[in-house]
Amino acid sequence: MLINKPVRQCAFLFIVAIALISCAIPIPTTSQGRDFNRITELQIQYGVTTKQDILELMGKPNMTTGESTSRPSITYMFFDRKAKALSPDQVASRLQSFYFDKSGKLTGMEYLSSFIDDSTYFDINNAQKIKLGDTKSRVIEVMGLPSGEHPFPAPEGSFSYVMAYRYPVTHYVDMTYPNITYNVFVAFNKSNRVAKVEVMKPGDY
Repeated sequence: MLINKPVRQCAFLFIVAIALISCAIPIPTTSQGRDFNRITELQIQYGVTTKQDILELMGKPNMTTGESTSRPSITYMFFDRKAKALSPDQVASRLQSFYFDKSGKLTGMEYLSSFIDDSTYFDINNAQKIKLGDTKSRVIEVMGLPSGEHPFPAPEGSFSYVMAYRYPVTHYVDMTYPNITYNVFVAFNKSNRVAKVEVMKPGDY
């Protein structure tokens, strides 16, 4: 069973707050933002690593959202017109977002990239093959490895874990970098079975 709803109806995570509809920054350069090394699961510990720990590793973020909610987040972005993107008509882009609880402890992390060497591209149509009750291994079989995870979803929900599949599409238009994302979020119940699938494409939000 596939659920395809607009972002405004997505309640199980606050991650939709940074769907990155557009990052239009009027600076006539060949790149935007500061390149960064991707933080991996080996470098963090969910529920232990703090926002300050991430800031010390990554520096000042490009975007901060949800500071007044139960799921504040920070995002690092880098766009490079000289680098090779997976699609030649797009600007190579990479983004990494970190999500925290009210106490500043890490609850989730996502990485998005259209750089040809570490692209997070996925076939969004494959989300239709995911069924309620599927296991995590079945989802990975259908979709591939996720580009992010949320081991501690919003406490007001009934989910125990969320897989995130996200891919950025960035162009260079009039000295700006408009950016959109393709997204699939798969939420699991406490029995580690699929309980909800959220598909968000440009035009849905």
